[in-house]
Amino acid sequence: MIFSLLVLASFASFTCASRISCRGIGSDKKPENCSHGAVEVRKKWVCAKGPGERCGGYQELWGKCGLGMYCDNCGLCRGCSTQVLIDYNRSVCNNTTCTRQPYYPGYS
Repeated sequence: MIFSLLVLASFASFTCASRISCRGIGSDKKPENCSHGAVEVRKKWVCAKGPGERCGGYQELWGKCGLGMYCDNCGLCRGCSTQVLIDYNRSVCNNTTCTRQPYYPGYS
């Protein structure tokens, strides 16, 4: 009995390694009404993040940036969004040097 519970718990933690897949966010079908385009995260289609939005994290937990942008070391999308033509290169992370946030379960 205890052994089967341990096996079940380890399977559940393995299949739900990312909150993206466990929440049911994402689809096999590419979304069409995304402001910053669509990107693939863990083999599922989701709307891309836009300029200044949070991105990156463990297994792209907070998402990927849209076309023309990149996820900086602060975990924010930077660059020039080719979808809405917004240049977000000039912004600074609270005027300090940032490092990427580590992944902690439950961290937001």
